[in-house]
Amino acid sequence: MSGKLGRAFSLVELLVVIAIIALLIGILVPTLGKARDTARRAKDSAQIRSIGQGANIQAGNNEGSYPIPSQIDISNSTVKTDNPQEKDNTGNIMSLLVWEDAISTEDLVSPVETNDQVEVYAGYQKKEPTQAEKPEFAAWDPGLAGVTLENAGGLTGTGRGRASAKGNNSYANLPPFGARRGLWRSDADASTAVFSNRGSIFSLDTNDNWILRPAGFVTGDKSNTLEFYDPLKSWGGNIGYADGSVEFSARPDPDRTGLVSTTNDKKIRDNIFVNETDTGASGNRKLPDRGVNNYLRPWYNIEVSSAGNINATPWDIEDRPNGQGGGD
Repeated sequence: MSGKLGRAFSLVELLVVIAIIALLIGILVPTLGKARDTARRAKDSAQIRSIGQGANIQAGNNEGSYPIPSQIDISNSTVKTDNPQEKDNTGNIMSLLVWEDAISTEDLVSPVETNDQVEVYAGYQKKEPTQAEKPEFAAWDPGLAGVTLENAGGLTGTGRGRASAKGNNSYANLPPFGARRGLWRSDADASTAVFSNRGSIFSLDTNDNWILRPAGFVTGDKSNTLEFYDPLKSWGGNIGYADGSVEFSARPDPDRTGLVSTTNDKKIRDNIFVNETDTGASGNRKLPDRGVNNYLRPWYNIEVSSAGNINATPWDIEDRPNGQGGGD
C-alpha cells in the first residue's frame, strides 16, 4: 500500500501568506480600535444625557429647578454646614440624582475616564447612609465623592466625610450660584451647557483664541482630560445642554455657546471651562457666583463669606498640579 505526501509550502509561498496576514492585521486592528472608540464615545454621551434627563425629571417636581441640595436638606440631617449653600457641591448634586433613582452610580463614571483614582461608588446606601449627620432622616448618601481626595478633613459639605479618598464622578456641572442659578433650570436657553466631560485649563493667545495654557505654575497640556479623546494635544468631549441634548465638541468653546462681550469692546468665544472676566481673560476661577457665561467644573469645598460671596474649588489641573488624587 502506498501513499503520496502533499506538496509542502515553498519558502516564497510561506512568506506571501505571512505578508497577507500582516496586511490584514494592519487593516483590522485600527478598524477595531476605531469601533471601540466610537462605542465608548457613544456610551459617554448616553451617560451625560442620562444625568441631564435625571436633572430634568427632578426639575419637574421642583418648579423647574435642577437639584439644589441646600434647598432639600433644610434640617441639616444629611450634611451640616455653616451656610446652606456649602452643601451645593458636585458630589451632593450627583448623589441626590442617584438617591431619587434618576441615575445610577455607574452613570457617573465615564467609559473614557483616565484618572485611576475615580471609581464607581459600589456601596451607595439608599437607607440610613452612615456618612449622614442623622442617617434616618438623610436626603441622599453623602459618602459619594464628586472629586478625588474629598474625604480630607476640613472640607465643607461632606457630612461625616466621603466614603473614601477615591472620586466617584467623572463629570463637570454648571455651578448653581449667583446669576448662574437662574440657568440651573430645565427651561434655560438651549445654548446653556449644564453637564460635560471635565476639561483642562486655558488662556487667550494674541489673537483672542483659546489655547491650552502654555505657561505658569502648571500648564494645560498636563491635564488627564486631554486623554479622553484624540488628539491628545487639544481637548475634546461631550457637552450636555439644558434642552436635554448632548453634542461632541472638539474644542472647549463650541459655536453653540456663543460669544462673551467684554468691556474692551471685544467678543470672544465662550469657553465652558473658563469664568471669563469683564475683559474676557481667564479669571475668577474660584468665584462661580460671578458672571453668567457657561462655566463647568466639578466643584467642592464651597465656602460662603459673611458678605454672602461664594468661594468654591474647581477640580482641575491647577487644583492638582502635583498629581494629588490622580491629578485632574
